[in-house]
Amino acid sequence: MKKIALLGLIGFVLTGCGDKCDSDVGAFVMSQNFVKKKLKYPSSAVFPYIDDSAVYVYGDIDKEGLEICEYSVHGYVESKNSFGVMVNNKYTVDLKYNVKNDTWSATQVFIQ
Repeated sequence: MKKIALLGLIGFVLTGCGDKCDSDVGAFVMSQNFVKKKLKYPSSAVFPYIDDSAVYVYGDIDKEGLEICEYSVHGYVESKNSFGVMVNNKYTVDLKYNVKNDTWSATQVFIQ
């Protein structure tokens, strides 16, 4: 059952927002990709679920007709540091989703 849900989520993220900006889950998943690019050991990254109280997604939710959807994702990631020790870090990623081109970009990635 979990594999089916995960495959559905991956399919949802790959297809993007469609014609309206209602992709809070997509923004959360894409933020993880941008955070991983900044980590020393990205394969060690462990993120919380989106329904965790430590995850916040702000953005253009349920707004139709926008060409660019903007989001800010705040959460945390547990990953190995330079010494190989697992540590918790807070992060903020500001994202833009281009509806017409179906592309995501990060305007800011901040990891504490």
